[in-house]
Amino acid sequence: MIGGEPPLSRRTAWPARFPVFYGWVIAAVVFGLTFIATAPFWTIGVFVQPMQEDLGWSRSSILGALTVRNLASALAGPLLGGFLDRPGGARWAGVLSGVLVAGSLLLTYRVETEIELFLVFGVLGGLGSVVQSNALFGATIPKWFVRRRGIVVALVTMGSPLATLLLPSVFAAVIADHGWRSAWLVMGGLSVVLGVLPAFLLVSRPEDVGLRPDGTQAAPASAASRTTDEVSFSLTQAVRTPVFWLLNLSIALGSFPVSGLPANLVSLFTDRGISRDLAVLGFSTYGLLGLLGRIFWGILINRRGVVLVMVLLGVYGAAITPLILIAQGDTAVAYAPLIAFGIGSYVSFNQLVWASYFGRDHLGAITGLARPFSSVTSALGPLALAWLYDGSGGYDAGILLVAATWALSAATLGLVQWGLPKRQATTLNARGDSDGR
Repeated sequence: MIGGEPPLSRRTAWPARFPVFYGWVIAAVVFGLTFIATAPFWTIGVFVQPMQEDLGWSRSSILGALTVRNLASALAGPLLGGFLDRPGGARWAGVLSGVLVAGSLLLTYRVETEIELFLVFGVLGGLGSVVQSNALFGATIPKWFVRRRGIVVALVTMGSPLATLLLPSVFAAVIADHGWRSAWLVMGGLSVVLGVLPAFLLVSRPEDVGLRPDGTQAAPASAASRTTDEVSFSLTQAVRTPVFWLLNLSIALGSFPVSGLPANLVSLFTDRGISRDLAVLGFSTYGLLGLLGRIFWGILINRRGVVLVMVLLGVYGAAITPLILIAQGDTAVAYAPLIAFGIGSYVSFNQLVWASYFGRDHLGAITGLARPFSSVTSALGPLALAWLYDGSGGYDAGILLVAATWALSAATLGLVQWGLPKRQATTLNARGDSDGR
C-alpha cells in the first residue's frame, strides 16, 4: 500500500513480538520451500532411464514434461506477482503452491501415458512451483532484508544445492529398491511436510506486522510503509525503462544453461562410459559446490554489487562449460562441481537485480511480469539439449550452445552496468550499493 501502513490485525501482529527478528523465520521457511520445490528438477536425471526402460518413452518425452512444467510456471508468474505484494499474499500463495506441487508429485506415481505426465507433472506441478521455486525468495526475502540481502539470499537458496547433494542418491536408492513410482510417492509426501505446512508462517513484508527490514527498528502501525531512503518504481514506471528489458534479456539468456545442463548431467556422464553409481555420486558433488559457491558469491555481492557478480558468473559459465568436451575417463565427473559453482549461484542471485534497480514496494508485480522471460528459456534448456542429443547422438552441440548463452548473458548485463548513460544509471540506482546491489 502506497502512502500508509495497512492496519494490523491481532492474527498477523504476533510476528512483531517474536523473540528474534521474524525475517529469519521467513528465511527458514523459504529455505525449506526451496529445498522441496527444486527436488523434482534436481532428481529427474535419476528417473529418466528407469522410466525409459519401464515405459518405452524417449528421453525427449520425459524431459519434455520438465519443459512443460517450467512453461506453466512462466504463464502463472504474472498472475501471482502483484498478489505477493499484498498483506497475506505470500502466505496464501505459498500454501496453494505447496498443495499443487505435492498433488502433482503424488499423481505422477500413477502416470501411464506421456500426456498424463505432461498434465500432472508438467502443468499442475508448474502452476504450483512458480511460487515455491523462485517467486518467494525473489519477491519476499529482498523486502525483509536490505543491508544483508546478498548473504541472506545465499543462505536461503542453499536449499536447492542441499537437495542436489542429498536427494539424487536417496531417490536412486528408493528407485533401486521399490521402483520409480514409489520414489515419486515419497517425494510427494516430503512436499506436504516441507512445502505446505510451513507456508502458513509466511508474511509478505515486515511493514505488514509493524517491523522494518533487517530488524533495525520497530515500526508503529500507522507509520509509512516505505523506508525513507528507498526509491521504488511502480510496475508501469519500471517497464518504461530500457533497463527493465535489458535485465530481462540477460537473465533469460543466463537461465537457459541453469536448467539444461543439470537435467542432462547424469545421462551425459553415463553416455561417456561412466558407471551410473559414479555418475549419481558426481551429480551429488554438484550440490556441495553449489553450497560453497553461494557463500562466496553472496559475500562478493554485499561488497561489490549484484550486477558485477552476475557478469562474472556469465563469464565463468562461458569458460567452464566447454571443458566437458575435453574431459577423459571417470575424472569427467569433476565437471559437475565446476559448473555448480556458477550455475547454483546464478539461480540464487539473478532475482536480486530487480530490487536493486526498482526498489521493494512493487517487487512482486515487477518480478511477476519479468519471470516468464527467464522461465521460458529455462524450460527450453532441458528439452533443447535432449533434442540435440536425439538428433546427433551426443551432447557436443548442446554444450557449445550453453557456453554461447552464458557469454551473451554476461555481455548484455555488462551493457546495463557500463553501457547506459551515467545520468540514467544514477537515476535508476538512486540507492547505490548500500542495499546489497
